[in-house]
Amino acid sequence: MMTWLYIPEDLVESLSACSSESEVQDVLSWRLGCRRRVSVSAPGLPRVEADLLCSGGLALEVKLNRRFYEGFGKVLALRELYGLDSALIHVVDSPSEELTLALSRMASRLGVRVLLLDRSSLRVGRLGDWGP
Repeated sequence: MMTWLYIPEDLVESLSACSSESEVQDVLSWRLGCRRRVSVSAPGLPRVEADLLCSGGLALEVKLNRRFYEGFGKVLALRELYGLDSALIHVVDSPSEELTLALSRMASRLGVRVLLLDRSSLRVGRLGDWGP
């Protein structure tokens, strides 16, 4: 099930104008006050790059017009290996019902929080367990 969220219109429009994942990361970094492309490491563990690392240890993985399953592995690695609160942001031009259903099932079964930004309607949906 998807819950639609209110996101300030100017932010959604800025994200909709982005032509690369790097641009999406830059916009979110600026608006959320997060650091971009941060290398996370610990002794005995492989290095993982978080697209965005926000205050409080929130790591965000950003995908732009990618396949539904992309990004889940990195979110799980950041959460399970490094103990970071993490979420996945999928920005798509026009999400199909199949894509939305697949993201929803993956989010629920893996316990991953996903934001789905629909660039055609300028709406943002929340998938997975976001708590109360």
